Amino acid sequence: MQGLKATFLRRAALVFLLFFIGSREKALASLLSVHDFEQQYVECQIQSVYTHLQNKELSFDVWEKGFRGYISLYKQGKLENPRYLTLVDFSQPSSEERLFVIDLVQQTISFQSLVSHGRNSGGLMATSFSNRNSSYQSSLGFYVTAETYSGKFDYAMRLDGLEYSNSNARERAIVVHGADYATPEFLKKNNGILGRSLGCPAVPKESAHHLIDLVKNGSCFFIYSENREYARLSRLLRFIPGVDDLAQLECLREQYS
Repeated sequence: MQGLKATFLRRAALVFLLFFIGSREKALASLLSVHDFEQQYVECQIQSVYTHLQNKELSFDVWEKGFRGYISLYKQGKLENPRYLTLVDFSQPSSEERLFVIDLVQQTISFQSLVSHGRNSGGLMATSFSNRNSSYQSSLGFYVTAETYSGKFDYAMRLDGLEYSNSNARERAIVVHGADYATPEFLKKNNGILGRSLGCPAVPKESAHHLIDLVKNGSCFFIYSENREYARLSRLLRFIPGVDDLAQLECLREQYS
């Protein structure tokens, strides 16, 4: 990977040299080549981190989409706890551990768990999503984790939606919390289908406290499914990171080292 980066830097230097000596047409052609090479470098870096995670239960597609959105939010300064990226893959059945917390400093999966979807989103599979009040459906998109509180769920964490698809999350009281119906035991006695929530991403009660304390107060939380409308309308999914954006991530790793 260092060799790829060095090659990119050499090509970038060539562009500036050609422009400086007056060969602007050649500089422009080389610039286009550098742009393509930059994207190749970024894609290789994204693939490299995914490979380092060593978890085939997390699909590359979900990882890539979540990481691109994360980089965009980090670049905008919206993440006060940028170390962790949570991915909830609702394209998987509820019987699978489809919630992943990724430590981007260590490049490891720090936590993996079962997670419930909304009761009106589907049975084994979540197929319907909504941002409407009282829909009792899950909402797709990028969130920022917020404050914790104690209430009817014992210990819970609020989520603030950042997209058209989840902007009512706080008003709808969409929170991360523990639930008895989100456990392996419930899964076994319910014919392999996890219990469902009123729209919240609920996790097993015994592990909720650990998860919440890990990602609370400003980390990126992404709920995904293969949904054409969301794929078409989400701006964060279309963000294309550059080399400078990945350099910020390197600074983050140095900050925690």
